[in-house]
Amino acid sequence: MKLHLPDVTLVMIDTQCHELARLAMEDSLREVEFGDAIIFSDEPIKVAGTRWIKVPKWPNIAECSHFMWYELPDYIDTKWAINVQWDSWIVDADCWTDEFLQSDYVGAPWWYDDNLNVGNGCALRSRALMQFLRANRERFPLSISQEDHLISRVYRTALEENGFKWPTEALASRFSLECTRPSSDSRHFMFHDSFNFPAVLEGVRLAERLRLMRANPAIAGKVAAIDKGRRAIILPRLAAASEKAHSRPAEVVQENAHLPNGGAGAMPTFREFQKNRIDELLTTRRCLYPGDLADVHNFLPGLVELILRAKPRTVIEIGSDRGVSTELFLLTSARVVAVDPWESRDSLQEFASRCGAYPHLEICRGKCPDALDRFGAEFDLCYIDADHSYEAVRRDILACTRIVKPDGWLAGHDYHQPQVESAVLSMIDGPIVFRDGSWLAKNRLSDRVLAGHAAEAPSLAELACAV
Repeated sequence: MKLHLPDVTLVMIDTQCHELARLAMEDSLREVEFGDAIIFSDEPIKVAGTRWIKVPKWPNIAECSHFMWYELPDYIDTKWAINVQWDSWIVDADCWTDEFLQSDYVGAPWWYDDNLNVGNGCALRSRALMQFLRANRERFPLSISQEDHLISRVYRTALEENGFKWPTEALASRFSLECTRPSSDSRHFMFHDSFNFPAVLEGVRLAERLRLMRANPAIAGKVAAIDKGRRAIILPRLAAASEKAHSRPAEVVQENAHLPNGGAGAMPTFREFQKNRIDELLTTRRCLYPGDLADVHNFLPGLVELILRAKPRTVIEIGSDRGVSTELFLLTSARVVAVDPWESRDSLQEFASRCGAYPHLEICRGKCPDALDRFGAEFDLCYIDADHSYEAVRRDILACTRIVKPDGWLAGHDYHQPQVESAVLSMIDGPIVFRDGSWLAKNRLSDRVLAGHAAEAPSLAELACAV
């Protein structure tokens, strides 16, 4: 007997893999009867029991995310919606529990251990949450294409303050499998990502999916991940989810069987990865200029102290260069925007190699202040390490006061350089200075600047005109 979910709409959005999307919808509807089922695609995808709505053939994921964020709420008449994709569908209706409907966003667990670990990939979301995000787009802008990360890590704390709820990671694991699972034989209501196909398919059904994937050049990278044997990481602390679930269905094959203990302990936890990377970064030079390798200003311990003092969750860095300090922010914050013109190709390549794999990185190629036009007062901390001339530092400080939250922090590097020190002191009262030359101050210009009385400096209005 099918599971009946009259208050949930099943949503498929696809403009790249039409046949795979059709199979995913059919598999989902084989398990569950929904209150509504909608396929959004650039060409018809015929599945019994669904309605098709034509959308443009979006060139990238950012356009699709924009549709989900701002337009999808208009089509949802039920209290909740579950989105599936060509590589995501419902696999075990027996794992459903109405406890899922006590939350506003339920997605698979990541690997983090910072209490913001729920929401990866395809998810169950409430219509109330979707409508709230759209209605408050200035406060909660769609600033990166990974909207699951944005909702469940960057904005989650603020959304919870507005009454929205997330499940425990154990309950989230019961809902969906993606990059982590409690054991090699755990069961889940649904899953996401094609590298999990061998865990949910076998025989002819698996062969058919792989054939369709290999025939589609748009997803060549997904094929490579399967060929390399990628599997979900075993995260034993999620095991509480499997205690409520039944035994695994026969058609699901074990994954990670080629690893010791079924893959348990094969990968480090995020906290272990974070510690190891920070340890490496502490001995990495920020800049490749000639000089004493013991120069404390070219290493990161002082910046670590600054981060511990300010505790920022959202950071914008003005002047990222090779990405050494950027990676430290990525390891300690939920959202990081890197602003740099990257006029050196070598610096850009090293930055991409070091930081490009972090999903919560946003790249803004350009120079301050022009590159900051699209941002509002949305950052906890702005770290300035670009042009070190007196006027440029003053200009960057002023530009950053606009995009940092009123209770946030202004900060920067190379305070030991006379022009930087003079510029900071002409704009800000009493900055805290750290051993690497980093400085930190609350987001407030000095009374001298606000009043326009400083003999040695132009007024605030004159500075604004310069910006």
